[in-house]
Amino acid sequence: MQTENHVAIGKLPTQEDWAKAKGLLLKEISRLEKWNYLSVPVEPNFSEFMMCVLFLMEKVGVQELMSANDTMRYLEKIYNENGLFYPVRIFRGAWSETDMPGMITKRASIAECFIERLKEIGMVQLIHEKEIIFLGSLSSGASEELKTARRFFLEHAWRVFGQKNNEKYISQISWVAYALFMAMYKGNEEVI
Repeated sequence: MQTENHVAIGKLPTQEDWAKAKGLLLKEISRLEKWNYLSVPVEPNFSEFMMCVLFLMEKVGVQELMSANDTMRYLEKIYNENGLFYPVRIFRGAWSETDMPGMITKRASIAECFIERLKEIGMVQLIHEKEIIFLGSLSSGASEELKTARRFFLEHAWRVFGQKNNEKYISQISWVAYALFMAMYKGNEEVI
């Protein structure tokens, strides 16, 4: 495993790897469509969208993102630069502080709440004073508790995106995953 700026990965993924990853995402979504417990249409949120983004990144070989905060900064930067490619209903205001029930400080952004949720399920851990996002937790030696929590979070997201009114987001998930990976792989000191 090599580390390039903010990404730990075995080898640089090819376009074929990205296409296979998207195929796996579509397979998981279609597998759960028939078991969909969501009886009314649900608009996806930032966390569900980002869980799918992280799933794609894992499937192309990314094992770790070197900082949870840097990941959100890169994401915000590419959103601000390429807003037309992002679903506005999901991303607008994701980095603005607001009153959030259940948060310790009571004021947090949607992105911060997402990172907190990743901490709760064990995907974010503090290593050498950096919060690392671990993506390979389903296939590595992670605890059964972590695997179950992550799987539950992912399956909920897949069910949301399996609804007919949400299919339009799948290509955007792929685009965001690729853009975020490339930004973090190349590194950009202006973001940090």
